[in-house]
Amino acid sequence: MKTLTLVFAFFDYLSQLYRGLGTSRPGLPYAFGTEPRLTLECLPDDVLLIVLDQLEQPVVENAVQAGFLIHGSSNVIRFSTVNKRIRVLGEARILRTLHLGPSWSAKKLSHALLHIRLSGGAKRYTKRIKIDLWLEGAIDSAKNQMAPMSELIETLPSLDHLRALGITATASSASALRSAFEDANMKLDNITELTLSPHMDWLLPRCPNLQALSINDWVVMSQDRSTHAANLLKAAAAMTDLLHFALHNHRNEVHLPDVLEALPNLHSLGLFTGTGGGINLDYHLPILRRFRQLKRLELVEASKFLGQHHMRTVSISRCHASKEDITAAQFHITHKVFQALPRLQELILGPNFRAWVVRGHEDSRIDVRWEATVFRRPLQERLGHLRERFSCGYSRQWETYAEAQSNEAAEQWSLADSMHSRTDAQTLADVQRHENDGGED
Repeated sequence: MKTLTLVFAFFDYLSQLYRGLGTSRPGLPYAFGTEPRLTLECLPDDVLLIVLDQLEQPVVENAVQAGFLIHGSSNVIRFSTVNKRIRVLGEARILRTLHLGPSWSAKKLSHALLHIRLSGGAKRYTKRIKIDLWLEGAIDSAKNQMAPMSELIETLPSLDHLRALGITATASSASALRSAFEDANMKLDNITELTLSPHMDWLLPRCPNLQALSINDWVVMSQDRSTHAANLLKAAAAMTDLLHFALHNHRNEVHLPDVLEALPNLHSLGLFTGTGGGINLDYHLPILRRFRQLKRLELVEASKFLGQHHMRTVSISRCHASKEDITAAQFHITHKVFQALPRLQELILGPNFRAWVVRGHEDSRIDVRWEATVFRRPLQERLGHLRERFSCGYSRQWETYAEAQSNEAAEQWSLADSMHSRTDAQTLADVQRHENDGGED
């Protein structure tokens, strides 16, 4: 694990500082003779929090990985097993998002939901739950199927800070969950974001404060995808506060006109085919222009193509992109989209590229700024305050050692910084927009 390796490269540096601190401050604990015991317990809480924060960010070497990696929670969990102190410090990060997997039996799922409901940490920190209800292979009767559904009904209202809920369900599991909701006559007033698979359109009216909806009907295969997508769109049309809609569907070219008809006043839209074929802007842009208030557009798959190591056609922009000319490809897409969509304020191309309007002109020109960043600020910079904190006994020897360590770390990060961490936002000048709907790209 590259991030963890870098963290412990700094641990040697911290050990040297700690020895210097021990030399100048009598009374510190020593294990053997004059040598202090050097463990992670030597580090203060705020330094361990920096380490946890760094582990939470996955090591992303190119935009292909960035399209798939969302967070590094598994790294945080592994590191938190070192001792109780680190486990307590990492609790908020571990419990922020809970994912109950599809391979679990009904009994195991019920047991997990019970423990979540009884957990004080989950009550304080959990903001998002993802649950896969693929239970056909694990149960024999409807009675057994209802048990985890009842546990879920009791668990959701107990999480005070829960705002996002994702459910992937087969037809029978969705039906069982619907029966449980109807029997309990329950609404989820605190839920503002839903991610749903087919058969789940009945849940939308039970979330009256819903603001964001994602349809993932490529996750669970269904015999009639068009019908299920239409049912979800019909239910979404009745949600007056809905601002964001994400269409994750391998046939989004077919469904996008239906989205326009059902949700003409959307402020934010996300498109993802899940097939690896990309999105054809020549088809989508004329339809997207007809949304009355579209201010934010997210094209999830763009980042997967812009980081390829070899030349290939990017269907989203009809241009060639490689790792060497990634900026040119992003420029092309950004210019094309902002030129075609007069009301757009923000464009997201996967998790590593964002462009937004900063200024408009009377002659319909706009100034657009963009930021391409995958990595966080280098770890050695975030630990720079340690020199001051361990200043006692900090001799010229330690100064030289620290400088060598800093240079070594800087070399490891130089490639990543130069290719992915463009924190100085660039400006695209004189993007001319077409104001009338009949304008051409």
